Amino acid sequence: AGPDGTVVLDVRAPVETFRLTGVGSAPIASVLRGFSAPVRIAMERPDEDLVTLLAHDPDPFARWDAGQTLALSRLDRLIERSIETRAGSGAETGGAPPGAGAEAADPTFLEAMRAVLLDRSIDGAFAAELLTLPSESYLADRMERIDVDAIHCARRALRRALGERLGPDFESVRRRLRTGAAPWRFDAEGAARRALANACLGYLAATEAPAARRECLAQLAAADNMTDSVAALGALAHIDCEERAEALAAFEERWREDPLVMDKWLALQATSSLPDTLDRVARLMSHPAFDLANPNRVRALVHSFCHGNPVRFHAADGAGYRFWEDRMREIDPLNPEVASRLASVMAHWRRHDDARRERMGAAMEAVLAMPGVSKNTNEVLTRILKPLP
Repeated sequence: AGPDGTVVLDVRAPVETFRLTGVGSAPIASVLRGFSAPVRIAMERPDEDLVTLLAHDPDPFARWDAGQTLALSRLDRLIERSIETRAGSGAETGGAPPGAGAEAADPTFLEAMRAVLLDRSIDGAFAAELLTLPSESYLADRMERIDVDAIHCARRALRRALGERLGPDFESVRRRLRTGAAPWRFDAEGAARRALANACLGYLAATEAPAARRECLAQLAAADNMTDSVAALGALAHIDCEERAEALAAFEERWREDPLVMDKWLALQATSSLPDTLDRVARLMSHPAFDLANPNRVRALVHSFCHGNPVRFHAADGAGYRFWEDRMREIDPLNPEVASRLASVMAHWRRHDDARRERMGAAMEAVLAMPGVSKNTNEVLTRILKPLP
């Protein structure tokens, strides 16, 4: 052992056994400290160990990983239940079963998240990361057969359950961080306070409660920085309510002359989980803030929808794929590089269900058959469609 008690274990065989001596109780494995290797380790760890690591591990990555593992176990159960419920009903799409989110937010997970939220010794920005659930794209990456509807419904249900169960805690922490806060300035302390306060606001907004919606609108009106403005508008973007329309209009009125800020306005609408998002995106293509010949505008609206909104892009009726095909026909002659990046959204087409896979394949074949299709787009789509060995 080294002077700090560190021991290097030399693993040379597929199976190795190491025996620890002089230890009074069963140790808890804290693996991949410092994100020491780009690998995934399959190992069974009881919730009690993960809660201990989340609360006490001195290594930030190991601490974050423990929290993500706790959340993943709950999300995996929700996804499985959503798939089973939909199969039993015969529906193409469907949400998590009623009450499933609250069930997944069990006492162990709730207390772990509450402990992070209320621990003032944790940097605010890091606490916000610890409280963030695994993304929909990460959840999809772990599935052999991607189910965008089950993933979206599971994550939304768990976020709402946490917002409801820990609502008073989120409210008190947000109030503490915002009360007496100094005017905006570019420093680490202020950024950390904003990160945690906005994480709290996001969970409160996930409940869609009227009080939370009003808080979002009030923050947007009072914000003296873009971080708070976008956080409030982003939270409302996923809620079908009057406050959402008011917030979008107010943001547009204030920033309509700033193209880069309007990119955020476009992207937030393109990534909304609301059912009418594709219709809204189609209408926004005629908005003065959008220009199909401008790569920044295309990335803000079209790319954000296709790459950043899986539940709506992969809609069961194939509307998202038809939208993608139409945009590829328009963008490829203007900017092949932007078109090729947009084409990459189809990379995992084989991992979707049969109906979606067929529609995605047909859309790609149609784009490849375009007269004068660019070399960039041809290369990307040909590689994606290449038969597996």
